[in-house]
Amino acid sequence: MIVAALPIPAITNKINNMEPLTNIGYLCPECGDERHKAWQEKNKDFKIRVNDWCKIAFKEEEQTEHMFVKVRKIETIPDKETVYEGDLDNDPLHLKNIKYGDKVRFGFNQIEQVYRREVMI
Repeated sequence: MIVAALPIPAITNKINNMEPLTNIGYLCPECGDERHKAWQEKNKDFKIRVNDWCKIAFKEEEQTEHMFVKVRKIETIPDKETVYEGDLDNDPLHLKNIKYGDKVRFGFNQIEQVYRREVMI
C-alpha cells in the first residue's frame, strides 16, 4: 500500500523560510496569564541580554498572539523600569497591525519566556 505524505501547512518566517503550523500552540487566555505570572515570579531577578529572544503577548481586539522579539537594545532609565527594544521574530497568524521585523519596545513585566542560545528559560 502506498501512502502519500501530505505537506504540513506552514507560514513563512525569515529565519528558516518555513515554520510548520504544528509549531503553534493554542491556549485559553487564563492559561496564558497563569504561565506569564509563573514565569515572572520564578525569574524576577533574571537579566535580559542583547540577542535574547523574549516572548511577549500581542493583542488586537479579541485576538492575542504570543511571539518572540529578538532584543537589540536595552535602555536603563534611573528609577524607572528598564525598556527593551527589538525586532518581532515571528510572523503573526491572526494579527494584522504588526508584522515580522517590526520594532517593538517592552518592559520586563511583559516577558513570558526567554530563549537564549538553544536554552529556553
